Amino acid sequence: MPSNTHRIIATLLAKKIRNEGYHVVCFDDNPKDVSDLKLYMPPKIVRHRPDVVGVDPESGNLIIGEAKSSKDLSSKRTKEQLLDFSKSKINDSESIRLIVGIPLSCEKKLEKILSQQGLLDRKNIDILKIPDRLLPNEKK
Repeated sequence: MPSNTHRIIATLLAKKIRNEGYHVVCFDDNPKDVSDLKLYMPPKIVRHRPDVVGVDPESGNLIIGEAKSSKDLSSKRTKEQLLDFSKSKINDSESIRLIVGIPLSCEKKLEKILSQQGLLDRKNIDILKIPDRLLPNEKK
């Protein structure tokens, strides 16, 4: 079950995706403040389900939103998700865009993980940094 921090970050990711003109079509937690529609559970992309999936209504391009709390970042699962989602392609030449939402205090930790996996300079990965003061305190 996702933590409150994870839920808040995922909701903010969905709002960002919607504000960029995408239609949010899949959301793992289906909050009412993201869409008036019933959203579907995201499909697995390679080995894992993302938190949010959006579709550009004009081009049909996809965008993936993945929320990570500070606790999540150290897991093997997170590393697998980042690889799976960042290397997924729409077609032979175009990668699916990935936005990773994190607490601002975790920026360096995420950059280190991306660097270790050779993903730091990928143009299809964006980071949404949420100020820690907007998130509930997590127990260490």
